Amino acid sequence: MTSNTLFCSSWDKSDQYPLSLIKLGPNIGTAQALRNILEANAPNLFYSKGKIPVIEFQKDESAEVVRREIVSEDQLLSWLAVPGSNIAGDDNFSNDRRGSSGGPGVTSPVVANSSVPRRLSEENTSSSIPASLSSSSSPAAKSPSSTVRCTFVFFQAPSSEAHLDVTLEMASKILTYFQVMPSYIEFMSVFTVVFGHQVEAVELRFSGFRERVLLSHSARGLNLEELALSGRNYQLCYNIKCVARKYPHSKKENWLWSARQASIHHQFDMAEGTSLWIMTAARSELQKRVNTLTGAEGRPEDKCFSTPAKSFIASLSVHLLLAQWGTEDWRGYIRWLEQVLEEKTIYALRTSDFIPSAEDISFVQKKEDETNKAIMMLEANADILGSLERFYRGLMANTDFELRRNAECKRAVSEFILQIQAFRHEFKMHSARAKTLGKITADRKNLVQQHLQAHSTEQMKLLTEQAQREAINMRVIAIMTFTLLPATFVSTFFSTDVVKYQGVGTQDGISTESYSPLALQRWFQVVIPLTVVTFAFAGCLLFWKHVKTCVARLGKSLLTCFRRMSSSRNRRISSGPCC
Repeated sequence: MTSNTLFCSSWDKSDQYPLSLIKLGPNIGTAQALRNILEANAPNLFYSKGKIPVIEFQKDESAEVVRREIVSEDQLLSWLAVPGSNIAGDDNFSNDRRGSSGGPGVTSPVVANSSVPRRLSEENTSSSIPASLSSSSSPAAKSPSSTVRCTFVFFQAPSSEAHLDVTLEMASKILTYFQVMPSYIEFMSVFTVVFGHQVEAVELRFSGFRERVLLSHSARGLNLEELALSGRNYQLCYNIKCVARKYPHSKKENWLWSARQASIHHQFDMAEGTSLWIMTAARSELQKRVNTLTGAEGRPEDKCFSTPAKSFIASLSVHLLLAQWGTEDWRGYIRWLEQVLEEKTIYALRTSDFIPSAEDISFVQKKEDETNKAIMMLEANADILGSLERFYRGLMANTDFELRRNAECKRAVSEFILQIQAFRHEFKMHSARAKTLGKITADRKNLVQQHLQAHSTEQMKLLTEQAQREAINMRVIAIMTFTLLPATFVSTFFSTDVVKYQGVGTQDGISTESYSPLALQRWFQVVIPLTVVTFAFAGCLLFWKHVKTCVARLGKSLLTCFRRMSSSRNRRISSGPCC
């Protein structure tokens, strides 16, 4: 089967990406699993409409850079030179990706020639196959080689809490057309957003570096002259993270910082010098930086793709741009964490009268979590740059990579590695500082908790003392009540008519009263013995309770002593001489 036939077959199944890719081999199981992930995340990952910025650089240095924005599937098919697209009236999309050697703006004969229909022959009318690969036995009908040498494709979202401005169908077609390695699905999936879930919008804990190298003559990809592909290429997928302040606030502790990341796919064809970049990110920051890098004020070597060597050197600059983007604002973010932690916990160090609240504990815990998250992202970035450095070192040692003999490429890779090492060292330094901050934050959290516990203990002490005073007062009242209980009972009993010592009445309008010593004597004779009996009974109860407590303690002590003696005897027996 020819490469064109394989590619056309792959394009027919583009809606099944990554199962549509060519030469999956033993990776078919992984591709199926990734397809399931893509289908599961599609409703929360892609938008119903597309808006895909694209930047293209031609082989001819004098050619104008093509910048376009694809907003529909018809425009996408026209850009990819697929028959059946209906954008003839749009100057930006009337030409396919190939053009002639005269530079951009020259329409492909297969697409523009009125004698050649845009639709395929009758037997292929059910397939939308790229025009540059439509089968034709006539040399005159064959498309010229593509003059595009570098393509940037941006899958972007308005914010980290929004879906990507690309549909699943458009993304699948682009990824199939460029035969992007399946692993890129994992990197795109981190931008899945489920509205209403109280979790981070972007999966920041995922980090990875994937590579696929097909440089030898035996192991190679598709050889498509029409797309300027020799089949000897390498592909990279990785992601990198940074932080940025959303907007300031009057109170520094209320500043909002946003953790951001970008998922990168890069492929480079060694023989033709054709390179592709697909960047998935929230917001258009990376697109603006690429425009600046390759714009009028950019360095000539960063936008020159006339030879494979120059195209390779230009690709290194993009890696450095991404590394530079990842290093920004980390110093300010860590400094902010240090300052707000110091302001919130400084009084816990200076005075013992510091009284923290539950909000203080929550605040310090939140800053500890943010610090740990920063450490994780910094370590991940450092590892990614380390993997990137190892890849290009291995690439320059690969005998199948012919550009390793080019002096300019050698020098460019050496400088690239030095700069990558510098960025990696910067990540390591920020990580070390964040780790120190993490330890300080943990110590401050413990200190604040100790202050809170001490305050709680002091409050408990005050409550205990108050309870003791109230218990003493209640005990006094109870004793007084207990003491007067017999007298109260006797007085009440004597006030009845059961016992009567004299009559009290009036005579001639004058009240007659009499004192009865016998009544008072009888009252004392009954009250005093009854009070003694009451106290004796209460004392017996208290004594019996005390005896029971002492007996229980004694029994427990004897049982413990017996167990110790038994254990000691068993050890002596077990350690005795063997017969």
